[in-house]
Amino acid sequence: MTVSRTDPTLTRLQRRLQAHPARHKIISQHPPMVATMRLGIRLANVGLLALLGLSEFSAGATLTYPGAAPCDDTLQACLDGAAAGDIVELATNAPIDEDLAITKSLTLRAADGFAPVIGGGADERSVDVCSFFAPVTAPISVALDGLRFDLTAVRCALAFDRPQHRLTVRNSTFRFVKDASGPPILDFSLQSAADIVIERNVVEFALDHNAVPAIRIIAAIAADADINVSDNRIASTGAGVQISGRDASTLLATVNRNRITASEPANSGIGIEFSFSDGGSYSAAALGNVIYGVGGCNCGRNSGIHITTPNFTGEASFTVTNNTIAATEAGAQGLLAVLQGTGDLALEVYNNTLSRIGGGGFRIENYGTGTLAATAGANNSFLNGSRDIFLNVEPFTNLASDPLFVDEAAADYRLRAGSPLIDAGVDDPIGGTTELDAEGDLRRSGAAIDVGAYEFAVAGPVLFLDRARFLGATGATTESWRYVKGSPLDSYRSGNVEFDAIAPSTLNFDEWPADFPADNDIELAINGNEDLDISLVAGFTYAMGIDFDDASGGSTPSTFEITVMTGEAELARFQFDTPQALEQNYIGVWAREPFNRLQIRESSAANENEFFGTVSTSQRPLPRTIFSDRFDSAR
Repeated sequence: MTVSRTDPTLTRLQRRLQAHPARHKIISQHPPMVATMRLGIRLANVGLLALLGLSEFSAGATLTYPGAAPCDDTLQACLDGAAAGDIVELATNAPIDEDLAITKSLTLRAADGFAPVIGGGADERSVDVCSFFAPVTAPISVALDGLRFDLTAVRCALAFDRPQHRLTVRNSTFRFVKDASGPPILDFSLQSAADIVIERNVVEFALDHNAVPAIRIIAAIAADADINVSDNRIASTGAGVQISGRDASTLLATVNRNRITASEPANSGIGIEFSFSDGGSYSAAALGNVIYGVGGCNCGRNSGIHITTPNFTGEASFTVTNNTIAATEAGAQGLLAVLQGTGDLALEVYNNTLSRIGGGGFRIENYGTGTLAATAGANNSFLNGSRDIFLNVEPFTNLASDPLFVDEAAADYRLRAGSPLIDAGVDDPIGGTTELDAEGDLRRSGAAIDVGAYEFAVAGPVLFLDRARFLGATGATTESWRYVKGSPLDSYRSGNVEFDAIAPSTLNFDEWPADFPADNDIELAINGNEDLDISLVAGFTYAMGIDFDDASGGSTPSTFEITVMTGEAELARFQFDTPQALEQNYIGVWAREPFNRLQIRESSAANENEFFGTVSTSQRPLPRTIFSDRFDSAR
């Protein structure tokens, strides 16, 4: 039987009724939890809160701290005095240097206009979000939203036979840095049913060794757990995310679209780790993550993604799809799976790119005596430190292509135009994929899904014909230098910009009447048709603009075609007519993808001059919200 991962708000009964044998791609929107289970595992989302009408969004009063009683003393007194279901807003920027315990359903969040800090003193602090000893008999929902935690750990020790808990940590910043040992910054130990959501947080975690993960979630002894860790930015000396299970009843875990790296170079172990032992039914998925610079520890399992099943007797499925793992330390693996025990296992590995891994890209070792169903497709293993290893498992047939990242040295692992990974993935991988890529864009934008965490060219560039709007929107600054009079027969270099007229046209720099803002009264005209290439000598840009003037305002406007190029690959093409006016104009292009050349061609020419001035560029990518017609609204 095949059971699908679906909406995390479904109850256990609803999840089981939804089970069916068809294997298919499932896409959910929020949170994006996507995969397909195998091996007859009955994965029931422990959604008792939804069944009973209790959730983090339950209506309640809103209390302000500091404020009126009970919020006029310590924050703990405020939390104790609040009723179940209330919202406590922190309207202070001063550090709240106290330990906290939340024993009822509450939302603790920042008030509008404030950035409250929990901790911030010399001593470690903690926020306990599970009622280990409190006499609680009803389900509990606790949410932490928009807070800052400084040397403060959020933890949950949920004892056996406790009521259902839903714990949400989102939109918060964590900093836990000390030259000594310490606890994980988010540490959840579950022996009863729980839903865990950790999303859109920024985590900086650094201890004096790498045995402690930044985020640790353990489910044990018949616990039902539904775990979603998504869209976080994590820098850690230990593992970024570690999810473990031991004799759990069911565990459903999705680690999705996170960006994970080492907080200290050469001192980090693992990006994502799944470790399941003894009995239980498990599904774990790593989808669309970007992991780089990890693996500096001498811990025997250093890798981008680590999967292990010591003494395993249950059923488990692991999905590893559309991840980018790059630039790990020497000896580290990209994907390391050590499969053991007598249980039944499935391993589904699709559309990942592993580039410049210090050790091997893939190392899959199967020591188990149970059933292993391993499937793979469209994975890329490029320029890694050693060969891929497959022990007692059919080797993967991998690509071995340079992914053409935008800027690997700067950890920009998006794809450039012309990358062989564009449209090279498997559209419907076993286990599924996500609706959005690592940057929040649509997962599929071309003929097929791309390999790796990022999808290429999901939003077309925008053409600007107004100087002030272009500079204001992009933050572009001057890239070219002041020009020198002359008529070079070949190309002309100015700063990091190169001009090249297309023969038979030639360049002509002189004191033309355009007189653009902040220039030295020397502008560029083209002898012949205005056919011009403007290129960067080195590097790429996301925005490029140039002062432009059809100064004569002749009776017949010229028609220009602008082609945006990344190397020899075309990114976009625009066409516009010059206005019949004496006003100065502008040509500016802003893109989501990097480019390094504008090709300007006068396709329908009037017998008159147009002039070109200063070139400006920006490294700011075009936001996902773009103008629907791909032109600036004030053209």
